[in-house]
Amino acid sequence: MTIFDNSFWVLGTDTGIGKTYVTSLLALYRQAQSKPFSVCKPVACGTYDLMGDMINEDVEGLKAIVTGHQTEDEICPWLLSQPLAPWTAAQHDGVSLSAEDIAAHVKKLHHTFGMVIAEGAGGVAVPLNGSESYLDAVQRSSFPVVLVVGMKLGCINHCLLSIEALKKRGIEIKAVILNKYIKELPEDVYESSKREISHHCSKIVEIPHISSYPMALGHLEKKSQIFDFDSFVDID
Repeated sequence: MTIFDNSFWVLGTDTGIGKTYVTSLLALYRQAQSKPFSVCKPVACGTYDLMGDMINEDVEGLKAIVTGHQTEDEICPWLLSQPLAPWTAAQHDGVSLSAEDIAAHVKKLHHTFGMVIAEGAGGVAVPLNGSESYLDAVQRSSFPVVLVVGMKLGCINHCLLSIEALKKRGIEIKAVILNKYIKELPEDVYESSKREISHHCSKIVEIPHISSYPMALGHLEKKSQIFDFDSFVDID
């Protein structure tokens, strides 16, 4: 059994801690296996104007992986202009977000393509509207979660609160990925943080610090330099 036996979400303990990085790596791995898949980031916040097109870097990265395979709307149906939390960005653009709509979109991709790797926005409990959070959308989709943890000061608290929130909703956590996206923690602090987090999740995967996102993707064939893909995708 592998993680790719079903669709799943890539969620994070915070914003800017490597969700798109992990989503892209897993999508590229799946692509290398010549197996059907789709990707999406249903809600993306923050755009810039490029020759009249509104661009979001995370969405562009996912589009590059599935060029010609998915439409832009399939990858990101809710592209919001401001780099803010989803509900705040949606209010600014006059857009309404709902957990049901997001879950329905992800499930539609699952039925169309066989599986979907769906990326969240911000942390796991970020609000979508006045009464729902991203947790509601994930719960309605019935898909499990891969949780990305940015290994920085405060990561233990952020990780354990995220795990608790997911478990309270009955959402399965397939794995916790520890991302050394910055070199903030001394090695001994990193190791102690990893030990504490490992008490709460049976599947821990580590990603070393990589100096640049494109360089990391370029090393996909040297996959051991990123993390042990074969070990990660094999859940049992």
